[in-house]
Amino acid sequence: MNIYTVDLYERYGIPRNGANGGYLTSYIRVESAEIKKRVRPSVLIIPGGGYQILSDREAEPIAIKFLNSGFCAFVLSYSLQAKYPAPLKEAMLAMRFIIDNAEKYSADKDKVCVVGFSAGGHLAGLLATLTQEESVIFGKEVKSVRPDAVLLAYPVVTMNKFTHCGSRDTITGGEGALLNKLSVDMRVDKNTPPTFIWHTVKDSCVPVENSLMLATALRQNSVPFALHIFEEGEHGLSTADEETCDFSVGQENVKTAAKWFDLAIDWLGTKGFKVKVLK
Repeated sequence: MNIYTVDLYERYGIPRNGANGGYLTSYIRVESAEIKKRVRPSVLIIPGGGYQILSDREAEPIAIKFLNSGFCAFVLSYSLQAKYPAPLKEAMLAMRFIIDNAEKYSADKDKVCVVGFSAGGHLAGLLATLTQEESVIFGKEVKSVRPDAVLLAYPVVTMNKFTHCGSRDTITGGEGALLNKLSVDMRVDKNTPPTFIWHTVKDSCVPVENSLMLATALRQNSVPFALHIFEEGEHGLSTADEETCDFSVGQENVKTAAKWFDLAIDWLGTKGFKVKVLK
């Protein structure tokens, strides 16, 4: 496995202007001469943390699981304590980098799934529902950077009732005019990519209503989606296994939620996210 980190601002010649994020770490398989060359789907992983921190538990452990399932994996470190649109622009740059370097990494540029957790799920949702207004990045027109599929884990969706207040206050900067604009469920249209969502009923940090509202919006716009609601488990389960959870504090029942990963891999397979062996 090769691990690389690139400064997206530096790569695309864009001034930082105080941004503290915009770094993309790539997890790429070392291909063996003994094995036929393969073209792999990719995931852009966006960890959560209320737009205040980046959860390590939702970064590399997720990348490794996808890598072991045949994907090229990329983890975005986006700017923290930053108001919209700064984090979104960095996510757009990350998508652009993955597409631009697909051949180098033996990746399929038409099979990129964005994977977001909690506040990172909100950012992934914004990326998946880009508007025409947002199609200009740092004053430069870019090709389409909408992902080909979306995978959201206990995501922040709405900026209104049922929101996570810390995420809302940071990304909006307290600007009321942004509440509807940045509510992912209100941005969904027929062009939104197929979406996989999972959440837990007992999430007391980001209420399950967020995922239910998004599923309703997807349904109303005839967007293919899968929704999995698990009964047990608090917020921030990540892989929901021993790798990222402390089962010594009465969370034994959350192991049921660990099924989300295999469910997601199977679902992505139905959307064409499969390793292709070249002749």
